[in-house]
Amino acid sequence: MTVETHSPLPCPAGPVADLLESIEAVRRDVDLAGPDGDPRTCAALLQAAAAVEGLALRQVAAVEAFGTCTDVGKASTADLVQAATGCTVAAARCTVRLAGRLDGDLRPLGDLLVTGRLSRAHCQAVVHGVRGLDRQVIADSIEAISALALLTDPDTLATELRTRAEAISPELAVEARRRLEARIGLSLAQTPDGTGHLRGTLHPEVLALFQTVTDALVHGDRVQGDTRSAPRRRHDALLAVLRHAADCPGQALPTQGGNRAQVTIIATAATLTGLTGAQPAALVGTGHGLLTQAEFRRLLCDADISTIWLNPTIERLELSRSTPTVNRHQFRVLTTRDRHCIVTGCHRRPSQCQAHHVVHWANGGPTDINNLVLLCHAHHHDIHDRQRWLPCTNNR
Repeated sequence: MTVETHSPLPCPAGPVADLLESIEAVRRDVDLAGPDGDPRTCAALLQAAAAVEGLALRQVAAVEAFGTCTDVGKASTADLVQAATGCTVAAARCTVRLAGRLDGDLRPLGDLLVTGRLSRAHCQAVVHGVRGLDRQVIADSIEAISALALLTDPDTLATELRTRAEAISPELAVEARRRLEARIGLSLAQTPDGTGHLRGTLHPEVLALFQTVTDALVHGDRVQGDTRSAPRRRHDALLAVLRHAADCPGQALPTQGGNRAQVTIIATAATLTGLTGAQPAALVGTGHGLLTQAEFRRLLCDADISTIWLNPTIERLELSRSTPTVNRHQFRVLTTRDRHCIVTGCHRRPSQCQAHHVVHWANGGPTDINNLVLLCHAHHHDIHDRQRWLPCTNNR
Protein backbone atom coordinates (compact mmCIF):
# COMPACT_ATOMS: atom_id res chain seq x y z
CA MET A 1 0.00 0.00 0.00
CA THR A 2 1.18 3.53 -0.79
CA VAL A 3 0.07 6.34 1.51
CA GLU A 4 0.18 9.73 -0.18
CA THR A 5 1.38 12.65 1.91
CA HIS A 6 2.46 16.20 1.12
CA SER A 7 6.05 15.33 1.91
CA PRO A 8 8.00 12.05 1.61
CA LEU A 9 8.01 11.34 5.35
CA PRO A 10 8.80 7.78 6.47
CA CYS A 11 5.76 5.67 7.33
CA PRO A 12 5.89 4.15 10.85
CA ALA A 13 5.42 0.47 11.56
CA GLY A 14 3.09 -1.14 14.09
CA PRO A 15 -0.48 -0.09 15.00
CA VAL A 16 -0.28 3.20 13.08
CA ALA A 17 0.65 1.36 9.90
CA ASP A 18 -2.28 -1.00 10.51
CA LEU A 19 -4.56 2.02 10.97
CA LEU A 20 -3.43 3.52 7.68
CA GLU A 21 -4.03 0.16 5.99
CA SER A 22 -7.53 0.04 7.48
CA ILE A 23 -8.28 3.57 6.28
CA GLU A 24 -7.24 2.60 2.78
CA ALA A 25 -9.53 -0.46 2.95
CA VAL A 26 -12.45 1.68 4.12
CA ARG A 27 -11.80 4.13 1.29
CA ARG A 28 -12.02 1.31 -1.24
CA ASP A 29 -15.25 0.00 0.32
CA VAL A 30 -16.85 3.44 0.29
CA ASP A 31 -15.87 3.94 -3.37
CA LEU A 32 -17.38 0.57 -4.28
CA ALA A 33 -20.63 1.33 -2.42
CA GLY A 34 -21.64 3.77 -5.13
CA PRO A 35 -23.02 7.31 -5.01
CA ASP A 36 -25.82 6.57 -2.49
CA GLY A 37 -24.47 7.66 0.88
CA ASP A 38 -25.08 5.70 4.08
CA PRO A 39 -25.82 8.10 6.97
CA ARG A 40 -24.58 5.59 9.54
CA THR A 41 -21.28 5.22 7.69
CA CYS A 42 -21.07 9.01 7.38
CA ALA A 43 -21.55 9.56 11.14
CA ALA A 44 -19.09 6.80 12.02
CA LEU A 45 -16.43 8.21 9.71
CA LEU A 46 -16.87 11.72 11.10
CA GLN A 47 -16.38 10.43 14.64
CA ALA A 48 -13.42 8.36 13.53
CA ALA A 49 -11.90 11.41 11.82
CA ALA A 50 -12.20 13.42 15.05
CA ALA A 51 -10.63 10.59 17.02
CA VAL A 52 -7.72 10.26 14.58
CA GLU A 53 -7.19 14.02 14.68
CA GLY A 54 -7.15 13.88 18.47
CA LEU A 55 -4.48 11.18 18.37
CA ALA A 56 -2.50 13.19 15.84
CA LEU A 57 -2.60 16.30 18.04
CA ARG A 58 -1.45 14.24 20.99
CA GLN A 59 1.53 13.09 18.93
CA VAL A 60 2.20 16.69 17.85
CA ALA A 61 2.38 17.69 21.52
CA ALA A 62 4.78 14.83 22.26
CA VAL A 63 7.04 15.69 19.31
CA GLU A 64 7.08 19.33 20.41
CA ALA A 65 7.87 18.38 24.02
CA PHE A 66 10.79 16.12 23.17
CA GLY A 67 12.03 17.85 20.00
CA THR A 68 12.00 14.64 17.95
CA CYS A 69 11.09 16.47 14.72
CA THR A 70 14.81 16.47 13.89
CA ASP A 71 14.64 12.67 13.49
CA VAL A 72 12.97 13.23 10.10
CA GLY A 73 15.05 16.26 9.16
CA LYS A 74 12.60 18.99 10.24
CA ALA A 75 13.73 22.08 12.12
CA SER A 76 10.53 22.43 14.14
CA THR A 77 7.27 20.68 14.89
CA ALA A 78 5.45 23.31 12.84
CA ASP A 79 7.63 22.41 9.84
CA LEU A 80 6.67 18.76 10.35
CA VAL A 81 2.95 19.61 10.48
CA GLN A 82 3.22 21.78 7.39
CA ALA A 83 5.05 19.06 5.46
CA ALA A 84 2.54 16.39 6.45
CA THR A 85 -0.63 18.38 5.77
CA GLY A 86 0.33 21.04 3.22
CA CYS A 87 -1.14 23.79 5.41
CA THR A 88 0.26 27.29 5.81
CA VAL A 89 2.97 28.14 8.33
CA ALA A 90 0.47 30.06 10.46
CA ALA A 91 -1.96 27.14 10.51
CA ALA A 92 0.86 24.73 11.41
CA ARG A 93 1.89 26.90 14.35
CA CYS A 94 -1.74 27.12 15.46
CA THR A 95 -1.92 23.32 15.39
CA VAL A 96 1.17 23.03 17.57
CA ARG A 97 -0.24 25.53 20.10
CA LEU A 98 -3.60 23.73 20.20
CA ALA A 99 -1.87 20.38 20.69
CA GLY A 100 0.08 21.79 23.63
CA ARG A 101 -3.09 23.05 25.33
CA LEU A 102 -4.94 19.76 24.78
CA ASP A 103 -2.00 17.91 26.32
CA GLY A 104 -1.77 20.38 29.20
CA ASP A 105 -4.43 22.31 31.11
CA LEU A 106 -7.13 21.25 28.59
CA ARG A 107 -6.29 17.54 28.71
CA PRO A 108 -9.91 16.42 29.38
CA LEU A 109 -10.93 18.12 26.13
CA GLY A 110 -8.19 16.19 24.36
CA ASP A 111 -9.58 12.96 25.80
CA LEU A 112 -13.05 13.79 24.44
CA LEU A 113 -11.54 14.60 21.05
CA VAL A 114 -9.69 11.27 20.95
CA THR A 115 -12.93 9.40 21.63
CA GLY A 116 -14.72 11.33 18.85
CA ARG A 117 -17.19 13.03 21.21
CA LEU A 118 -15.87 16.53 20.47
CA SER A 119 -14.51 18.12 17.32
CA ARG A 120 -11.38 20.16 16.85
CA ALA A 121 -13.63 23.20 16.34
CA HIS A 122 -14.98 22.73 19.89
CA CYS A 123 -11.46 22.61 21.28
CA GLN A 124 -10.42 25.74 19.39
CA ALA A 125 -13.56 27.54 20.64
CA VAL A 126 -12.66 26.70 24.24
CA VAL A 127 -9.09 27.93 23.72
CA HIS A 128 -10.50 31.19 22.36
CA GLY A 129 -13.07 31.48 25.15
CA VAL A 130 -10.52 31.09 27.96
CA ARG A 131 -7.76 33.09 26.26
CA GLY A 132 -5.89 35.26 28.74
CA LEU A 133 -7.27 33.52 31.82
CA ASP A 134 -5.09 32.00 34.51
CA ARG A 135 -4.28 28.42 33.51
CA GLN A 136 -4.63 27.04 37.02
CA VAL A 137 -8.15 28.46 37.22
CA ILE A 138 -8.90 26.84 33.86
CA ALA A 139 -7.49 23.51 35.05
CA ASP A 140 -9.70 23.67 38.16
CA SER A 141 -12.78 24.34 35.99
CA ILE A 142 -12.03 22.08 33.02
CA GLU A 143 -14.57 19.39 33.92
CA ALA A 144 -17.42 21.92 33.89
CA ILE A 145 -16.03 23.49 30.71
CA SER A 146 -15.93 20.07 29.03
CA ALA A 147 -19.53 19.37 30.03
CA LEU A 148 -20.61 22.69 28.50
CA ALA A 149 -18.67 21.91 25.31
CA LEU A 150 -20.57 18.64 24.91
CA LEU A 151 -23.88 20.56 24.93
CA THR A 152 -22.93 23.58 22.82
CA ASP A 153 -22.04 24.08 19.17
CA PRO A 154 -18.57 25.51 18.44
CA ASP A 155 -19.89 28.82 17.05
CA THR A 156 -21.46 29.85 20.36
CA LEU A 157 -19.18 27.99 22.76
CA ALA A 158 -16.67 30.82 23.28
CA THR A 159 -19.48 33.25 24.10
CA GLU A 160 -21.21 30.76 26.38
CA LEU A 161 -18.00 30.30 28.34
CA ARG A 162 -18.05 34.01 29.19
CA THR A 163 -21.77 34.38 29.90
CA ARG A 164 -21.90 31.24 32.05
CA ALA A 165 -18.59 31.76 33.81
CA GLU A 166 -20.28 32.31 37.19
CA ALA A 167 -22.23 29.05 36.88
CA ILE A 168 -19.16 27.12 35.79
CA SER A 169 -16.85 28.35 38.51
CA PRO A 170 -16.64 31.47 40.74
CA GLU A 171 -12.89 31.58 40.12
CA LEU A 172 -13.45 31.45 36.36
CA ALA A 173 -15.95 34.31 36.64
CA VAL A 174 -13.42 36.42 38.53
CA GLU A 175 -10.79 35.72 35.89
CA ALA A 176 -13.21 36.53 33.07
CA ARG A 177 -14.06 39.85 34.75
CA ARG A 178 -10.38 40.64 35.21
CA ARG A 179 -9.74 40.04 31.53
CA LEU A 180 -12.73 42.20 30.58
CA GLU A 181 -11.53 45.06 32.78
CA ALA A 182 -8.05 44.82 31.23
CA ARG A 183 -9.52 45.27 27.73
CA ILE A 184 -11.68 48.30 28.54
CA GLY A 185 -10.38 51.63 27.32
CA LEU A 186 -10.50 54.19 24.54
CA SER A 187 -7.81 55.63 22.31
CA LEU A 188 -8.07 58.74 20.18
CA ALA A 189 -5.67 59.21 17.27
CA GLN A 190 -5.47 62.37 15.21
CA THR A 191 -4.89 62.32 11.47
CA PRO A 192 -2.98 64.94 9.45
CA ASP A 193 -6.21 66.44 8.08
CA GLY A 194 -7.51 67.24 11.57
CA THR A 195 -10.00 64.37 11.87
CA GLY A 196 -9.60 61.59 14.40
CA HIS A 197 -10.05 57.86 14.91
CA LEU A 198 -11.81 56.70 18.07
CA ARG A 199 -11.15 53.07 18.95
CA GLY A 200 -11.60 50.99 22.05
CA THR A 201 -13.61 48.56 24.12
CA LEU A 202 -16.54 49.78 26.24
CA HIS A 203 -17.75 48.36 29.52
CA PRO A 204 -21.21 46.77 29.02
CA GLU A 205 -22.79 49.48 31.19
CA VAL A 206 -21.13 52.24 29.16
CA LEU A 207 -22.12 50.53 25.91
CA ALA A 208 -25.74 50.25 26.98
CA LEU A 209 -25.89 53.91 28.06
CA PHE A 210 -24.11 55.07 24.90
CA GLN A 211 -26.47 53.10 22.67
CA THR A 212 -29.55 54.32 24.54
CA VAL A 213 -28.61 58.00 24.38
CA THR A 214 -27.21 58.08 20.85
CA ASP A 215 -30.00 55.91 19.41
CA ALA A 216 -32.57 58.29 20.88
CA LEU A 217 -30.78 61.23 19.27
CA VAL A 218 -30.18 59.42 15.98
CA HIS A 219 -33.84 58.54 15.50
CA GLY A 220 -35.27 61.62 17.16
CA ASP A 221 -33.18 64.01 15.05
CA ARG A 222 -34.04 62.31 11.75
CA VAL A 223 -36.04 64.52 9.42
CA GLN A 224 -37.43 63.93 5.96
CA GLY A 225 -34.76 64.26 3.31
CA ASP A 226 -31.90 63.56 5.72
CA THR A 227 -29.25 61.86 3.57
CA ARG A 228 -26.71 61.26 6.32
CA SER A 229 -25.48 57.71 6.72
CA ALA A 230 -26.13 55.82 9.96
CA PRO A 231 -22.48 56.17 11.11
CA ARG A 232 -22.61 59.93 10.40
CA ARG A 233 -25.86 60.32 12.34
CA ARG A 234 -24.30 58.47 15.28
CA HIS A 235 -21.26 60.76 15.04
CA ASP A 236 -23.52 63.82 15.14
CA ALA A 237 -25.44 62.36 18.09
CA LEU A 238 -22.17 62.03 20.00
CA LEU A 239 -21.42 65.66 19.17
CA ALA A 240 -24.81 66.68 20.60
CA VAL A 241 -24.09 64.77 23.83
CA LEU A 242 -20.68 66.42 24.19
CA ARG A 243 -22.10 69.87 23.51
CA HIS A 244 -24.78 69.33 26.13
CA ALA A 245 -22.17 68.25 28.67
CA ALA A 246 -19.97 71.26 27.92
CA ASP A 247 -22.81 73.80 27.89
CA CYS A 248 -24.93 72.57 30.80
CA PRO A 249 -24.48 75.13 33.62
CA GLY A 250 -24.97 72.53 36.33
CA GLN A 251 -22.23 70.26 35.08
CA ALA A 252 -19.10 70.22 37.23
CA LEU A 253 -16.70 69.41 34.40
CA PRO A 254 -12.95 69.18 35.03
CA THR A 255 -10.95 72.33 34.54
CA GLN A 256 -7.59 72.97 32.91
CA GLY A 257 -5.71 76.10 33.83
CA GLY A 258 -8.82 77.32 35.65
CA ASN A 259 -11.04 76.96 32.56
CA ARG A 260 -13.92 74.53 32.13
CA ALA A 261 -13.48 71.95 29.39
CA GLN A 262 -13.91 73.77 26.12
CA VAL A 263 -12.78 73.99 22.51
CA THR A 264 -10.47 76.86 21.64
CA ILE A 265 -10.45 78.47 18.21
CA ILE A 266 -7.75 80.87 17.02
CA ALA A 267 -8.64 83.46 14.42
CA THR A 268 -7.33 86.83 13.34
CA ALA A 269 -9.42 89.97 13.37
CA ALA A 270 -9.65 89.75 9.57
CA THR A 271 -11.07 86.23 9.82
CA LEU A 272 -13.51 87.34 12.49
CA THR A 273 -14.91 90.05 10.22
CA GLY A 274 -15.06 87.69 7.23
CA LEU A 275 -12.47 89.56 5.17
CA THR A 276 -11.77 87.83 1.84
CA GLY A 277 -8.37 86.07 1.81
CA ALA A 278 -8.02 86.09 5.60
CA GLN A 279 -6.16 83.25 7.30
CA PRO A 280 -8.60 80.41 8.17
CA ALA A 281 -9.62 79.90 11.77
CA ALA A 282 -8.07 76.86 13.45
CA LEU A 283 -9.04 74.51 16.25
CA VAL A 284 -6.31 74.36 18.90
CA GLY A 285 -4.92 70.90 19.56
CA THR A 286 -6.10 69.23 16.35
CA GLY A 287 -3.05 69.52 14.13
CA HIS A 288 -4.36 71.00 10.89
CA GLY A 289 -7.93 71.41 12.08
CA LEU A 290 -8.76 74.43 9.90
CA LEU A 291 -12.35 75.65 9.79
CA THR A 292 -14.33 76.85 6.83
CA GLN A 293 -15.86 80.30 7.13
CA ALA A 294 -19.30 78.72 7.53
CA GLU A 295 -18.12 76.42 10.33
CA PHE A 296 -16.36 79.31 12.03
CA ARG A 297 -19.44 81.55 11.91
CA ARG A 298 -21.64 78.74 13.25
CA LEU A 299 -19.35 78.24 16.25
CA LEU A 300 -19.27 82.00 16.85
CA CYS A 301 -23.00 81.93 17.59
CA ASP A 302 -22.22 80.53 21.04
CA ALA A 303 -18.68 81.49 21.98
CA ASP A 304 -16.68 83.71 24.29
CA ILE A 305 -14.32 85.98 22.34
CA SER A 306 -11.04 87.12 23.88
CA THR A 307 -8.56 89.51 22.31
CA ILE A 308 -4.96 88.35 22.76
CA TRP A 309 -1.95 90.18 21.38
CA LEU A 310 0.85 87.84 20.41
CA ASN A 311 3.14 90.40 18.76
CA PRO A 312 5.56 91.70 21.44
CA THR A 313 6.14 94.89 19.44
CA ILE A 314 2.48 95.80 19.93
CA GLU A 315 2.00 94.79 23.52
CA ARG A 316 3.91 92.77 26.08
CA LEU A 317 1.34 90.75 27.99
CA GLU A 318 2.68 90.53 31.52
CA LEU A 319 0.43 89.31 34.30
CA SER A 320 2.98 88.88 37.08
CA ARG A 321 1.75 87.33 40.30
CA SER A 322 3.23 86.86 43.74
CA THR A 323 2.26 83.17 43.60
CA PRO A 324 3.12 80.48 41.02
CA THR A 325 -0.55 79.90 40.13
CA VAL A 326 -1.42 80.47 36.48
CA ASN A 327 -4.80 82.12 36.09
CA ARG A 328 -7.45 81.33 33.50
CA HIS A 329 -6.58 84.16 31.18
CA GLN A 330 -2.88 83.30 31.22
CA PHE A 331 -3.58 79.66 30.40
CA ARG A 332 -5.81 80.75 27.53
CA VAL A 333 -2.98 82.90 26.20
CA LEU A 334 -0.56 79.95 26.50
CA THR A 335 -3.04 77.77 24.60
CA THR A 336 -3.29 80.36 21.85
CA ARG A 337 0.45 80.94 21.59
CA ASP A 338 1.97 77.50 22.01
CA ARG A 339 -0.92 75.38 20.63
CA HIS A 340 0.52 72.17 22.13
CA CYS A 341 3.44 70.86 24.21
CA ILE A 342 6.48 72.81 23.00
CA VAL A 343 8.92 69.88 23.15
CA THR A 344 10.16 69.08 19.65
CA GLY A 345 8.10 66.28 18.10
CA CYS A 346 5.44 66.32 20.82
CA HIS A 347 2.00 67.52 19.81
CA ARG A 348 -0.08 66.73 22.88
CA ARG A 349 -3.09 68.99 23.15
CA PRO A 350 -3.41 71.82 25.70
CA SER A 351 -5.87 69.69 27.67
CA GLN A 352 -2.96 67.30 28.22
CA CYS A 353 -0.53 70.06 29.20
CA GLN A 354 0.48 72.16 32.19
CA ALA A 355 1.99 75.64 32.47
CA HIS A 356 5.73 75.46 33.17
CA HIS A 357 7.91 78.27 34.55
CA VAL A 358 11.05 78.58 32.40
CA VAL A 359 12.79 80.26 35.34
CA HIS A 360 11.38 78.51 38.37
CA TRP A 361 9.10 80.61 40.55
CA ALA A 362 11.15 79.67 43.62
CA ASN A 363 14.24 81.10 41.88
CA GLY A 364 12.58 84.44 41.25
CA GLY A 365 10.89 83.60 37.94
CA PRO A 366 7.71 85.64 37.50
CA THR A 367 4.34 84.13 36.65
CA ASP A 368 3.91 86.02 33.42
CA ILE A 369 3.49 84.89 29.85
CA ASN A 370 7.09 85.51 28.85
CA ASN A 371 8.22 83.05 31.53
CA LEU A 372 5.58 80.37 30.86
CA VAL A 373 5.34 77.57 28.30
CA LEU A 374 3.05 74.61 27.72
CA LEU A 375 4.48 71.18 28.59
CA CYS A 376 2.62 67.88 28.56
CA HIS A 377 2.54 65.97 31.84
CA ALA A 378 5.26 63.52 30.78
CA HIS A 379 7.74 66.19 29.66
CA HIS A 380 6.90 68.35 32.67
CA HIS A 381 7.92 65.43 34.87
CA ASP A 382 11.06 64.91 32.80
CA ILE A 383 12.20 68.47 33.41
CA HIS A 384 11.36 68.68 37.14
CA ASP A 385 11.76 65.13 38.43
CA ARG A 386 14.46 63.76 36.14
CA GLN A 387 16.29 67.02 35.44
CA ARG A 388 16.33 66.19 31.72
CA TRP A 389 17.08 68.81 29.10
CA LEU A 390 14.47 68.74 26.35
CA PRO A 391 14.79 70.27 22.86
CA CYS A 392 11.91 72.66 22.37
CA THR A 393 10.26 74.20 19.36
CA ASN A 394 10.20 77.95 18.98
CA ASN A 395 6.48 78.62 19.11
CA ARG A 396 6.99 81.91 20.88
